[in-house]
Amino acid sequence: MKSVFLIVCLIATSVSWGQYCIPNRFDEPTFSINQIDSIFVQYGQNHSWNSNEMENLYLDVYYPKLNIDPLEKRPLIVMIFPGGFYVGNRQHFKYHCRQLAKRGFVAATIDYRIGWDFGLGDQYESIPNFSVNYTFECLGDANSAISALYRAQQDQKAALRFLVNNADTIRIDTNQIFVGGSSAGGVSALSLQYLSQEFYDTEFPDLDLLGTLGPLESSTNDLSDSFSLAGIFSMWGALPDTSFITVENSIPTLLMHCTGDSLVPCTDSNYYSCSNYPVAQGSCEISKRLENLGECYEFNYYDAPFPDNGCHDVYPYNYHIDRFSKFLKRQFCDDCRQITIENQVEISNNPILSIEEAGLDVSERLLIYPNPTSTVLNIESDIDIEGFELFDILGKTVKKQTTLSRNVIFRVDDIPTGVYLLKVNLISGDVITRQVVIE
Repeated sequence: MKSVFLIVCLIATSVSWGQYCIPNRFDEPTFSINQIDSIFVQYGQNHSWNSNEMENLYLDVYYPKLNIDPLEKRPLIVMIFPGGFYVGNRQHFKYHCRQLAKRGFVAATIDYRIGWDFGLGDQYESIPNFSVNYTFECLGDANSAISALYRAQQDQKAALRFLVNNADTIRIDTNQIFVGGSSAGGVSALSLQYLSQEFYDTEFPDLDLLGTLGPLESSTNDLSDSFSLAGIFSMWGALPDTSFITVENSIPTLLMHCTGDSLVPCTDSNYYSCSNYPVAQGSCEISKRLENLGECYEFNYYDAPFPDNGCHDVYPYNYHIDRFSKFLKRQFCDDCRQITIENQVEISNNPILSIEEAGLDVSERLLIYPNPTSTVLNIESDIDIEGFELFDILGKTVKKQTTLSRNVIFRVDDIPTGVYLLKVNLISGDVITRQVVIE
């Protein structure tokens, strides 16, 4: 069951996640704009989509200045711009990245190659109201669109390798890498986790993407650094099929969409509402899949058709930033939930539990007091406690004890003042994490 899998993951990664459960950081602005640094750098190059010319690819990184940030490592967020894989650039998410950096993240916005046979040659930019005139948009070559996604993934993976390769320079925690994007960027963010070389080779053998464009994992630059993703922020994204999400590979995901999206379907339909384009399953279906797997997610949706623009600008930028940062903060504090928000109004909020207690959250069965404290800390539970571990904000263990009791008392007057994370292991298999302040 996913709940058991989650417990194993939480135990294995408690240090890495828990060190970021810090008051007033990540979910709220911590730094001023004057305390943010940025880097503009080329991360790779590759052939343009319709020529042999090489295209240089860049990324911008924003982060709290190294000399004022007390954290030795910071989580990384990589943002991927929208534009249907035929328009757009990394400047789209410059504002997001600066605001996320103010909240304590390292945030990057990246270029990737765009362009495919949209059926209009070079004329689309001169057609009035092209972006809302869907009668033209069914003229494109679906195979060319698949190739565009493949090229985009090659570049996005190269950008991630570059950031991992340079992680020490700007103090990136390579165990906490998140990707986000809108529309084509949302599709890309999901694809980075769930679509592999095997998918393209199996589903599109006639395109021979490996032979014509090169491997998915080692193109655009020659870096060999590996990475894994810890979470996804997908706005108006989709996958070919939600069955690609499994209990083994699912990760916490924040979704935004509207039910009547005519560009990227929220349910199960064709891209651009064109029968000659691939079928996709968007956020409505992805949220159901994550719910069934017991994965942490938040699904924001508008229940409206928005026929003129696909609803891809319905949420304000600050709403994106606030929901994503709060979503990640919940993950850092081991608060796994399944939340649904309709028209910016929360309609469900369910904690993910590993045991059923007639609707009682298992965390409510644990009492930790006094908090703050300067002398002793009491841990009480109506379930036997197997042990506990206390971490500082850098993830270092400062106290650890095994026991089999429902009441544990330990001294803290020999521990420096500060904010700590207490992980309590119950005999039921549940792991509960709480923030503790020592004065």
